[in-house]
Amino acid sequence: MAWLQTLALRRLRGPVRAARGARQRAARFALRLRRGPIHLEGLFTGFRARSDHLSILDGSTLNLSAALPRPGGGAVNVHIEFASRGRRVAALARVVPDADGNDRAEATVLLRLDHGSAATAASSSAAAPHGGGGQAYATGPAEVRLGAGRWKIRLVAVYPDETRRVALTLPRTTGVSRTPPTGRPRPCPRTRARFTLVGTATGAAALSAAPPRAAAEVRSVLIRPSRARITGELLDLPDIHGVDAEVALRGGGSARKVRPEVQPGTRGIAFTVDLPVPDMARVADSELRWELRFRTPAHGTLRAGRPDTDLRSVGTVLRIPAQTVLPATGPPVLVRPYYTDAGTLTIALTPLSPGAQP
Repeated sequence: MAWLQTLALRRLRGPVRAARGARQRAARFALRLRRGPIHLEGLFTGFRARSDHLSILDGSTLNLSAALPRPGGGAVNVHIEFASRGRRVAALARVVPDADGNDRAEATVLLRLDHGSAATAASSSAAAPHGGGGQAYATGPAEVRLGAGRWKIRLVAVYPDETRRVALTLPRTTGVSRTPPTGRPRPCPRTRARFTLVGTATGAAALSAAPPRAAAEVRSVLIRPSRARITGELLDLPDIHGVDAEVALRGGGSARKVRPEVQPGTRGIAFTVDLPVPDMARVADSELRWELRFRTPAHGTLRAGRPDTDLRSVGTVLRIPAQTVLPATGPPVLVRPYYTDAGTLTIALTPLSPGAQP
């Protein structure tokens, strides 16, 4: 019986070794994945178009310049394809011959947020040639409408003998950049939708489209000898019902309700708030920092400030001079408004001695 056991062990040795080797190869591949997408870049080079320039200007204009991967040129036409969860929308691009005989695609595309359930094209009068899978729509070179979510960006190049659909790489000068050099991604100035270039796990370029968020945008802070007033607009808030306003200490603690004056604004619901300076100054004898907040039923707490700015250091650029306020009751108060790096308006109040002058 011993020889049968020996024979069985010899026959099992081969599969065991093969399984161990497969496990080791899988572990090495997983380690390469964890170390970053740069290790996978060589696997996909032949299936991508190299982007020399890819950016979003003013929060809504996509600018693209990319070299097509097929050598020798000869592209009949090229369009940019945005794909997400089975949906596709396309915009025409220009074919520009390079000095080395290859083709380059260049395009300027206006990005718009589509609030429907699927992406649509601004115009579908001409279908763009495409190869394989689903329906594609073509627009003029001016505009595409994308639903909220992440969209893969591809170039579809049509040649006389074939049609190639290739992904785009992020420019090497910027890498996987989620914020522009000036700071946070800037939303579209008209719709407040946010379009951001992001990188996939393999290093390909993708586009993130996000709907506008409700916000309390400050327009002006007026500090006068007798009062302190904040004006602004509530943006992308359907109505004012159930909204409460308050000035609250940063970090928690005391809060004072305020009654804002509201009326229709140019972009939303305009508000005017006179700060209760005497009540705010009675909380402590030292400097305290307050915020103006709007509590909404559906959108949580909105902190007044500059939510749409793309400045990296808002408080350094947007300075508001401090001034002494003489309330009708109570001692004089030094009011020092400023913006935090996140763009939130903060009101620093310091009670002064009774003889202080503005």
